[in-house]
Amino acid sequence: MSPPQLLLPIHVIAATLLIQLILMIILAIGLFLFVRGERLIDVAQPFRAVSMFSLALLLLGATLASFSFILLSNDFYKVWGALFPGVTFSTIEARTALSIVFVMDLALTAILMMVTGGSKHSPFSAVLFMIPALAIFLRESAGWFIAYALISASVFLVLLNMPARNPDSDSNPFYKKAFAFISLACLALLMFIGYITRPLSLDEIAGHDLPVSVLPPADKAIP
Repeated sequence: MSPPQLLLPIHVIAATLLIQLILMIILAIGLFLFVRGERLIDVAQPFRAVSMFSLALLLLGATLASFSFILLSNDFYKVWGALFPGVTFSTIEARTALSIVFVMDLALTAILMMVTGGSKHSPFSAVLFMIPALAIFLRESAGWFIAYALISASVFLVLLNMPARNPDSDSNPFYKKAFAFISLACLALLMFIGYITRPLSLDEIAGHDLPVSVLPPADKAIP
C-alpha cells in the first residue's frame, strides 16, 4: 500500500480556488432563483431598493477580486508564474490571501442576506454558517477560525430582527427553490471539501503502519 500523501500549502490554496468557484456559482444560482420574475428587491429602511443588475455586478466583482487574491498568493504564483518569463508580479502570503477571501465571502453573504429578508427569511443564511466550517477544512489557524465564527454570529444577530421583505415568501415557489438549492448545495460543498481534505482514519493509519508519537514527560516538555 502506497504511503499517504501530505496536504501541502499548494493543495490548500488550490482547494480554496475550487471552493470559491463553487461558492460563487451557488450564490449566483440562488440569487437568480430568488429574484426571478422580480424587477426590484425591496429592503428595509434606511436602505434603498437594489436592482438585480447591481447585485449581479457585486457578485461578479467579489468573484474577480477573490480569484485575484488567490492567484497572487505566493504558493499559487509558483504554479503559473513561469508562464510570464521576465515579468514579476507582487505576491502575498497564502494565509493572508485566504483570510482576505473568507472575510470578503462573509461580507458578500451579509449583503445578500440583508436584501433578501434578513436572518429569519433569507435563503443565504446557510452560507453564513458554512464559511467558518470551510476554514477548518482549509487548515486556518484557531484565531482566524474563531474570528470567522464571531463575525458570522454577529451578522446573524444583527439581521435577525430585520423585517421580512415579503410576508408571503413561504408561498413563493421560487423562494422555496432558492432556499432548498442553497441549503443542499452548501451541504454538498462541505461534504466534498471535508472528504478531499480529511485526515487519515484509524484504519488507514493501521494499514500504513505509521509510528505513534509519544509525548515527553511533563518535566521534559519541549519549550
